[in-house]
Amino acid sequence: MSTLVALLLAGAALAPLHEVYRSARAYDRGSFAYRAPSAARLAQVRELFTALGRGLARGAPPPALVRQARQAGFELIPGADAAGELWIVREAAARRGGDGLYALRPGGFPVCLQAPHTFFDEHTGDVALELFRATGASCLCVNTVHRREVDVAHAEASVFLAATEGLVRGARWPLVQLHGFDQKPQIPAGVAAIVSEGTRTPRLAARLQALMAKDYGRVLLYPRDTRALGATTNREGQCARAAGVCFLHLEMSAALRKKVRQAPGPLATTLRTVLKPP
Repeated sequence: MSTLVALLLAGAALAPLHEVYRSARAYDRGSFAYRAPSAARLAQVRELFTALGRGLARGAPPPALVRQARQAGFELIPGADAAGELWIVREAAARRGGDGLYALRPGGFPVCLQAPHTFFDEHTGDVALELFRATGASCLCVNTVHRREVDVAHAEASVFLAATEGLVRGARWPLVQLHGFDQKPQIPAGVAAIVSEGTRTPRLAARLQALMAKDYGRVLLYPRDTRALGATTNREGQCARAAGVCFLHLEMSAALRKKVRQAPGPLATTLRTVLKPP
């Protein structure tokens, strides 16, 4: 734990993000039954995250936003990771509905990191936590139930997507979505990653591919180098493109996920370089 966070935790009741993350993903898979949210609930979530994106500031979340979060079925609490203070949005009390977990960093680097398949794409949640800290990113979004319950990257309606829609409207942060792949027949052996924007004319993804290749070896760009894992049907990507916001989709091999978990610095530096505001 950094000195900064130790002081923060000593001075206020700040929830450590890694502990909230572990708790948020704990549920009984045998008895869990996913229930799709109502249109009214989704509207509340969009409004909440629009307000959060616009109102994010240092210090404890203001009471008005805490109440708005409660009305939308969430708790909004002060938290921290090794890079500093956060606002954390989690499901209220012991409720587990697969609504996701969200962390917002006042004064952070303007990017939103997302890990929508943290159970299925093994270790992508841990990678996201490490990159969130190492980049000092403004936002982190992770799923909290297995994709067989609800695939929030492709479901037509989900709380995760509604939160993204609100953040895109309220803050307009670029989205970087983190995924993992196992060896597949259509992917050559030795590929470390596949990057895309969900379109046939990637621009920032091409720059990301070139920089990542210097650190990690063989990195493919969709659709130039491969037709696999291009994120063309990704719902958050569609949301971002419709709003004119950048969307980067990063598929990582198991070996790369392990490497980034242990040493996130190179990829964090690359993301900051590619997404540096003009």
